[in-house]
Amino acid sequence: MKSPTEIAIPVSSNMPGIGFFSSAKRIHAFNVTCHMIEKLSQNEDGELDDTRAAEAAAILVQTNKRYQKGFLMTLLNFDRLSAGSMNMLAYKLL
Repeated sequence: MKSPTEIAIPVSSNMPGIGFFSSAKRIHAFNVTCHMIEKLSQNEDGELDDTRAAEAAAILVQTNKRYQKGFLMTLLNFDRLSAGSMNMLAYKLL
């Protein structure tokens, strides 16, 4: 089972670009990154470990400016986003 840090490091290095003041790219990058965290945070039974996923996301907010900008842009536009456009972890974090 991976630690939150072991999850955050590869996710941080594989995060997609956020563009220059592109709200769509930032929201997409946040959603894709949350999907990567979900995949890496699964336990042996294939179930999501919410605690590890949330801790990995918290590490990324503190250490990765692109993730932080994507998180903030998604938060600012949350009321305009459809529920189906975000994965479960992204929805839980917001």
